[in-house]
Amino acid sequence: MKHKNPLTLICIIAFLLLSSTASFSGSGSDEEAPSKKTFKVILASMGGNYPSSVTGKDNQHPYDIPEEVFSRLLSNLSYRNKRKAMGGWEENSVPIYSDKTAAQAAKYLREAFLKAKPGQKVVFTNYTSKGDTICDIFVQKETMNWKFSFVQGQSSTKAMWMLAKGYMQDYYGTGTKLLSVQGLLGGGNYEDLTWVQIPLIQYIAEVKGENKIVQEAGGKGDKGGSIDGKDKLEKMKKLAAMYHKKLLTEDEFRAKAGELMQKSAGEKLEIESELEYLKILKDEKLISKDAYMQKRNMVLEKF
Repeated sequence: MKHKNPLTLICIIAFLLLSSTASFSGSGSDEEAPSKKTFKVILASMGGNYPSSVTGKDNQHPYDIPEEVFSRLLSNLSYRNKRKAMGGWEENSVPIYSDKTAAQAAKYLREAFLKAKPGQKVVFTNYTSKGDTICDIFVQKETMNWKFSFVQGQSSTKAMWMLAKGYMQDYYGTGTKLLSVQGLLGGGNYEDLTWVQIPLIQYIAEVKGENKIVQEAGGKGDKGGSIDGKDKLEKMKKLAAMYHKKLLTEDEFRAKAGELMQKSAGEKLEIESELEYLKILKDEKLISKDAYMQKRNMVLEKF
């Protein structure tokens, strides 16, 4: 019996190692983005366990997202990982990312999204003492998508955890049955609670608006390019009307609406007008239903 060539065995082992590395991101030709020791950011093709309705060609990449927005997004993500006696989830949530990681990673995630192409997603890995946190991030229809496969070392398919819904965060309902005690007790019809969506235009507008208010606190005189409350409602009505009359394309409408929301962030309306403005944002899908209800409740509390 002839022995195999040692060089052949080395090549086979090398091929297997390379294959396992490529499978992490779903592509053998991933493009590295700048990274730190505590995390890694790479670009990968839109492979993985996604519904047929979610395709890479729909991704709005490249996309410019300010660093302060990424930092806020990361800081606001949390999860629950313990059960109540009757199989429910604890109300207390655990932050997924530390404030330090959020501040450091924001720059590199922004650079990755500026380089990303429509058929790609960003894979973000955070290394912690508890284990790795791995998620896919991509933008579709002005919505930021975060899909987690691991949270601090716990797999999304085997661990007893789920994302804790936060401000302006909504779940993508895939109908996936969770193979866990919670899923079994509840009939297995839980939504995929490892995938959260955030309305990007509204989120960016709010972060910029808060920054603008802080900068203007104590100041006097003109507010620059800001829009008064009454004007922002009338302009949003006109934009929606032009869009429904097909005088604007969907991309044009969303771009103009996003600009208006950013310029008018922080400008207040009378309660009735504010509710009308929020309803337009919800109906035109510029904000999620959850964000609408949260903002609406905040307005009504002041009535």
